[in-house]
Amino acid sequence: MNDPRIGNTDDSAPIHHKPPTGGASGAVAPSPSRGGSGATPSNTAPHSCRPVERILRWGVDSLYLSFPGKLHEETEAKLIRLKEKAQSPDPREKAQAQWVVGEHAFEVKDKGAGVFAFVLEDACFRISFSKRTANRLPMATVKLSSRYLSTVTPVQGMQKAISILTTMGQLDAAAGVSRIDLFVDFVSYEDMESWTRDAWVTRAERLHQYAEHTKFSGWSIGAGGPIMMRLYDKNLQIEKVGAQYLRTLWDAGGWKDGQPVWRLEFEYKRELLARMGLNSFETVMAQLNGLWSYAMTDWLRLCIPSLDDATRSRWPVHPLWAALSSVDFGSAEMSRLRRVVTTQKPSEESVIRRAIACLITFMVLRGFTEYLAAFREMSDAIDSTLEADAFYQGIAAQKLVEERIALKAREYFIPNGVGEVVPDDGDDPATAYRKASQGG
Repeated sequence: MNDPRIGNTDDSAPIHHKPPTGGASGAVAPSPSRGGSGATPSNTAPHSCRPVERILRWGVDSLYLSFPGKLHEETEAKLIRLKEKAQSPDPREKAQAQWVVGEHAFEVKDKGAGVFAFVLEDACFRISFSKRTANRLPMATVKLSSRYLSTVTPVQGMQKAISILTTMGQLDAAAGVSRIDLFVDFVSYEDMESWTRDAWVTRAERLHQYAEHTKFSGWSIGAGGPIMMRLYDKNLQIEKVGAQYLRTLWDAGGWKDGQPVWRLEFEYKRELLARMGLNSFETVMAQLNGLWSYAMTDWLRLCIPSLDDATRSRWPVHPLWAALSSVDFGSAEMSRLRRVVTTQKPSEESVIRRAIACLITFMVLRGFTEYLAAFREMSDAIDSTLEADAFYQGIAAQKLVEERIALKAREYFIPNGVGEVVPDDGDDPATAYRKASQGG
């Protein structure tokens, strides 16, 4: 898919490049050599020179898992009921469309996702369930969020997903991988717009450039295919959509405030993984270096075009590409966030600042200059408005507030006291995983 995170496309026309020599066999390519001359930065060596000043983080950014099995009959009945509640125009019923498992308060969505009938989501997982009669589908597919994967390892996340799913159904086999995204965050002062489209020697047919207003923001190659590359200004994306927690993690990698950070990431879909014989979570995780090498050396290369040589496969690799190809996904663990965040609530400071902005607006409308007097009058106005709303709905004002609290808590993935609660009395994640791996 195109990447809306990094700006508007400047060039969406497909391109056709001659594939580089060497071909792509069905096997995963070996990891690139870590040797060679020069001081090419890697995530296992000091970083002191351009085109990559420092590699900050690397790893798995997105992970989509599939789990064969079947929902319990009572689970499906509850999901049908909660989905109907999510579709209700009555806020009291809509608030009940929540499924709490341990520390996870899932919002039950009012719609399914494609062939999957039910969808549950919190800040860590998005789980899509198939019906019991859909024998050709997995019981569930699970997306692990990027933030969650900044807190736990992929193995820990997979095991936690299993511990949740085993409260809802019978798993028949170990997890498979529907999609995995590998990434590297790095500091670079390189002009990422300085090369032309011809510098990309690739098997893909689609290439896009992006800009945010007049500022170049990145490239994407292979949209819609079994493998896709994105190279984009990560600071610009953070300013646009959030994820401030990444800067805390960059600090641990030696980032200095104001330094430009770019992200290179590859998205690998099930079609490609299956072609390479990577059919299970374990085989995929064992071949992260091979997947990175395949993407960086076989499927795509950033080269320095030569006017004297029309054979593109002989063009020299750009120093930026050479530096990033040396990243070792099997090296020491990166720093991670210390606390798993299962909610999506805003910070108290942001709420207070919005309240202050509302108070200032109220003061302008009513002609106040003294904020305490304005606050008292605004409080009276709020009380009157709530009483009027409650009167027209035929309930007490306090009851109306409680309904809205329950709805907002569901939106923030916080247990609201009116949703479905499943006792988290299943096995610990490791035990649940062993059982699932052995077919129950």
